[in-house]
Amino acid sequence: MQHSNRISDRFASMISDGIAEGSIRPVDPFIAAQMLNATLNAGAELAFWVPGVRQKAAPAVFVRPMLMGIFRS
Repeated sequence: MQHSNRISDRFASMISDGIAEGSIRPVDPFIAAQMLNATLNAGAELAFWVPGVRQKAAPAVFVRPMLMGIFRS
């Protein structure tokens, strides 16, 4: 758990830097970091959740719904 929190803190730092420079819209960096960490960890189990998915299709299947919303067409 401590290792995961350290990684999330590093992500939060990078997100905060992006917000400061204007390349990332203002969000709570700690919540965004936890979401990013969870997404990366869950990506390792993508084949379990979506059998037959190819690595090239992973962004469309996995990351896009998180960023754009699951009900977006």
